[in-house]
Amino acid sequence: MKKAYRTQRNFRRETAILVTQILKTVELYQSQGYTLTLRQLYYQLVVQNIFANLQKNYAKLSDLLGEARMCAKRKDTSSCLA
Repeated sequence: MKKAYRTQRNFRRETAILVTQILKTVELYQSQGYTLTLRQLYYQLVVQNIFANLQKNYAKLSDLLGEARMCAKRKDTSSCLA
């Protein structure tokens, strides 16, 4: 079984900031005992004016979370958000 499907990716500065905002939102809801689905997270980001409510932004969030998960599976995650 493959351990990684993609080559290492370094996020741009703007994307790293976005990932940080997403993590803050997720942590806020987790501290209250909630687990957000992709759709719930997306609409929370829309309400916070982090994303405009556009279909392309939903797809962008989905892709970004997939990339972030792959990054988190590697041992050295600091390079991903550099």
